[in-house]
Amino acid sequence: NARNEIPRIIKEHKFKNVLVVTQKELIDLGVATKVTELLSQQGINYSIFDEVQENPTVSNVKAGIIKAKEIFITCTCCSAKVPVY
Repeated sequence: NARNEIPRIIKEHKFKNVLVVTQKELIDLGVATKVTELLSQQGINYSIFDEVQENPTVSNVKAGIIKAKEIFITCTCCSAKVPVY
C-alpha cells in the first residue's frame, strides 16, 4: 500500500502539480484510478499522461516530456506494469 504515502510525500515537498504517468490499460482496470482517487481526496492537482507503452520508444518519452512541460510539473507519479527508470 505504498500508494497511500503519495499524498503525504507530495504535500511534504510542497509540490503543486502532479503528472500521473500510466498505461491506458491500467486506467481501464482501475489500477491508476487508485492513485488519482487519493490525489483528489487530498485536493492535489494532477494531470494524466496515459500514452505509456511497454518498452517505451523515444517518441513515447518525448510525448511525456511535452505533456509535463505543458502543465509545469513539479512531481511525477508512475503507475505502470514495467519498471520506471
